[in-house]
Amino acid sequence: MGILLAIIFGISILLSVFALFYVTIARSWQSFIVLGLATLPVSFYLLSGEMPVQAAGLISAGCFIVSGFLFIQNKQKKLV
Repeated sequence: MGILLAIIFGISILLSVFALFYVTIARSWQSFIVLGLATLPVSFYLLSGEMPVQAAGLISAGCFIVSGFLFIQNKQKKLV
């Protein structure tokens, strides 16, 4: 079980680095969704820690909130 957890965390961290580069280039709501999904396993692990560590676990939630704002802004631009 420990090896599987290490593999999942390794893949998650690797995907989040690539997704972060993609977010800086694309800046779309879809890229923030990908970044939020990539950081989800690490965020769940950090949310189970002490209080200062739990704040770092909210990175994934922040990505989903930003993607929601960008989605709404994109829809409003298409309506006008």
